[in-house]
Amino acid sequence: MSSKLRARITRSSAKLAVTALVAVSISFMPQQAMAAESPLPEPSGSVTVEPSTSPTIDVVSSLLTDIPTISGTPKVGSTLTVNPGEWEAGASFSYQWFADDAPLLSATQATLKLANTMAGTRISVQVTGAKESFESASETSLATSVVAGGILAAVTPKISGTAAIGLKLTAVTGSWTIGTAISFQWYASGKALSGATSSTYVVTSSLSAAQISVKVTGAKSGFTSVSKTSSVTARVLASPVPKISGSAAVGAKLTAKPGSWTSGTTLKYQWYADGKAISKATGVTYTVSSSLAGKAISVKVAGTKSGYAWVSRTSSGAALVLLAATPKVSGTAAIGSKLTVSRGSWTSGTTFKYQWYASGEAISGATSSTYVVTAARAGAQISVKVTGSKSGFTTVAKTSTSTAKVLAASTPKISGSVKAGSTLSAKPGSWTSGTTLKYQWYANGKALSKATGATYTTTASAVGKKITLRVTGSKSGYVSVSRTSTATAMIVAPPKPPKPAAPAKPSRPADNKNCSDFASQAAAQAAFNKYYRYYGDVFGLDADKDRIACESLR
Repeated sequence: MSSKLRARITRSSAKLAVTALVAVSISFMPQQAMAAESPLPEPSGSVTVEPSTSPTIDVVSSLLTDIPTISGTPKVGSTLTVNPGEWEAGASFSYQWFADDAPLLSATQATLKLANTMAGTRISVQVTGAKESFESASETSLATSVVAGGILAAVTPKISGTAAIGLKLTAVTGSWTIGTAISFQWYASGKALSGATSSTYVVTSSLSAAQISVKVTGAKSGFTSVSKTSSVTARVLASPVPKISGSAAVGAKLTAKPGSWTSGTTLKYQWYADGKAISKATGVTYTVSSSLAGKAISVKVAGTKSGYAWVSRTSSGAALVLLAATPKVSGTAAIGSKLTVSRGSWTSGTTFKYQWYASGEAISGATSSTYVVTAARAGAQISVKVTGSKSGFTTVAKTSTSTAKVLAASTPKISGSVKAGSTLSAKPGSWTSGTTLKYQWYANGKALSKATGATYTTTASAVGKKITLRVTGSKSGYVSVSRTSTATAMIVAPPKPPKPAAPAKPSRPADNKNCSDFASQAAAQAAFNKYYRYYGDVFGLDADKDRIACESLR
């Protein structure tokens, strides 16, 4: 900020000011020759320019010789006073006070009373001077030392959490003056706990029956430190985490093992499935119901004793009851067919084992998720057992329902010629005795209308296509089975009959015959036709050239 007030030109006309400057230059020109021997002194103050009618110019004038200062003690409740410093006589002043360079609202007088909100800050003041015909100027004082004597806003802390061995307590400080540094000290029955100086504290077993409190101390520059101590908790109750004995399986009985609590504590129990309380399950033991399959079983033990904290502890989960579904067998139970087990929904991450059965008897080596039915199983009913296991869960085995009886079924074959018009015959192979067979013939995979017999005669429309046959066998008590043959070669058209050979060219006859030599017109015409294509009318039998011989013989 400027420390001087600068004078303004006494006339408002810029044109007159320029004329005056030119006049000054002209009045000094005769002395330029003497400048080297005797330099002229710098003009100061105001300069009178010839002629006497030229305007007057005020040059810069130093009006302030010192910056403002603050007197008074920087402490909450004290009053500070500004000394504006040395200014040109007649200057008027305005003020703005600052706390850490931030302007204070309505603090525009020569004095400032320090409020609690100013504690911890440094105070300065800006003085602005003004005088008629001068530009205003501002100057800011140096800042004071930190304002002391502030009173911290402090709240008595509270303790959240349960005062029980192994549990965590938390100090709730409430709202203190912004920027306050908070420190903690925990106590057991009035005795400071070594190292317990954070906002939380986990109660140790050595503090059984003690009462816990916490002291909170707040400190901030410019403020008086304040300590607040919470009220004490109820006495610390010894309360171990309970355990569960028994196998977590449907129908099994589980038993709560509460552990060692403070002598004289009354215990209550509540059993849970996946964290939800089980209705009426409030005893030391609980028998798992089928509705809890796939859920984690736990037990909560609550302890009460006069003068002590009320505490509840929940066990870690027992073995989970594995979620399991009854498997199903997909596929056709027929010799040569592949069966596949559909497990259904189980607990994610379950490991599975399989065992296939034929009429209740385990099939040796059939321990994968699929099974191809062998000829030895004809007439048997197939089932599969799925066993699921997972770490932390109860192992469960589920068996599918049995299939219908296995039907012996062969893949049919086709015999016959692939020439159009030929008859193809079905060779169904060996099926279970008493099986009813049905047939359907196909051309390039499309069912042929009315082609449902054991034979099929190909037509011209089948040329270029391949023929297949599906045989479906059914028998009461057995599964229905369909088998499809491999395709024939493409049907071909029959060969065309050969053209008759052209007659041999006869030798040229002697031209010694006429119509009278023939017994009939037909005989004459035959002789004419025989030689005409090669030799013309050698006998002269066609007098009128109409290719009708011996018309007179008709």
